[in-house]
Amino acid sequence: SDVQRLETQVVYNAEQEQFIVNTPSIKAIKFWPGELGKMASHAIFHGRLVSRGTDHGVHAFICRIRTEDSHIPLKGLEIGEIGPKYGYGVKDNGYLIFKDFKIPRSALLSKYTTITKDGEVSTDKDNKMAYRVMLTMRSNLLKYAWQGVLKSIIIAGRYTNFRSQFKSLPFSSKERKIIQYETTKDHLVSYLSLGYASFF
Repeated sequence: SDVQRLETQVVYNAEQEQFIVNTPSIKAIKFWPGELGKMASHAIFHGRLVSRGTDHGVHAFICRIRTEDSHIPLKGLEIGEIGPKYGYGVKDNGYLIFKDFKIPRSALLSKYTTITKDGEVSTDKDNKMAYRVMLTMRSNLLKYAWQGVLKSIIIAGRYTNFRSQFKSLPFSSKERKIIQYETTKDHLVSYLSLGYASFF
């Protein structure tokens, strides 16, 4: 994910002390967040904070996205599930589109950045810390993928160590274990090595 080029616009309106959130293009749709499709009542999202005509970069915001009584999307939001997918089939992944969605000034997560009533923005630390979790999660996806690969390799390794097939050795009446075939062993060992290395 190219966080620096994130397009979601969060424009501060000082008169109403509100942020107005918009998804300016199809590329800016929030796509794939977990529990968003049907379950989530609140969301933390990242968008470009704009105040007094100045873009202050990417910041995090929290807000309610569905009504408390009927659990339908709030006005200004289009929410849906993304449908069938490969991997994480049980995960409730969804998409989110903002259409002049209004949230209060207090919605800005203000550990590193604050905004006054009249729209003055101040940042105590590097605001990249605010979306560190996004980068961490994406790097972890690779590790989780290899965990699945390693489980498959372990199953395959155990199977090929016990399964025998073909009497290919001269002067032997016994069938060879599948793991003894060079091509099979090379494939298993190479993937096992890559999977093991992914943890470092």
